[in-house]
Amino acid sequence: MKTSDTNDQDKALVLVNLNGDVSDRLPAQVADMQRALYYGDALFESMRTFSGRMPWWSMHWERLNEGMAQLGMIAPAHWSAAFFENEWQKMQVFNHRIRLMVWRSAGGLYLPENNEVGFLMTTQKIDTPLYVWPNDGGVLGFSKTVQLPVDAFSNLKSLNTARYVQAAREARSNGWDDAVILNAFGRVCETSNSNIFWIKNDKLFTPPLSEGCVAGIVRKLMIYLEVEGLEPCTEAICNPATLLDADEVFTTNAVRGIQPVLSIDRYIKKKDKSKIIYECLIKYMLNI
Repeated sequence: MKTSDTNDQDKALVLVNLNGDVSDRLPAQVADMQRALYYGDALFESMRTFSGRMPWWSMHWERLNEGMAQLGMIAPAHWSAAFFENEWQKMQVFNHRIRLMVWRSAGGLYLPENNEVGFLMTTQKIDTPLYVWPNDGGVLGFSKTVQLPVDAFSNLKSLNTARYVQAAREARSNGWDDAVILNAFGRVCETSNSNIFWIKNDKLFTPPLSEGCVAGIVRKLMIYLEVEGLEPCTEAICNPATLLDADEVFTTNAVRGIQPVLSIDRYIKKKDKSKIIYECLIKYMLNI
């Protein structure tokens, strides 16, 4: 084979066609995030600032560090809670949603060539300075197309979110606000974007992390939050029938706080105790 033919073939191996534009390399920003794009080899945190404060930041930072350690990612020595706090302050956040993503550096196929990481931070303005209690609760249904795996990586906030995307699409097509997703054993796990809680006879419950749900920040707060008139939260396995039989149901995440559920599969739920829990969370947040 002629040398020129070999060179032409070598060039062809690295050609990129991005939406019809052909070049010999990925755009620089895409190349940096290549492993996140190709393999979902990344973690993220969805966070919120309230009047410039982020009361749950230490918990987000702890979860992110634990996730990186579990995936074998090696953060730069200068990364710290203070470092990232300075980074979002550069963006002049006040009442904002912040998404912080970290990914393993480019190189390798499924097996990475190194374990160093980079980060991307984006912000989106939110109009309210506190979590908002909605006048109406959400309408939920059970996803019939998605089940979540249960393994050592289920609790991470990774980019492997195709199942959550499909559950959210299923909810939209059925006229629900969100979908309750079961795990591989047919038990209640979480929703497409939140952890889930239920109240029965003044007792508060949520599925344990061993059921495959994300280790949510507000979920963790709920487990230790003291609410007058309610027993401390218990982690319990939950079948769909248990959730339908509950007196009240609500969901939690770090961006929206507590969201009450009006109905699940047309089973109507109360909201009284859920609102008391919401008020306790706000009080706690304002005093830390």
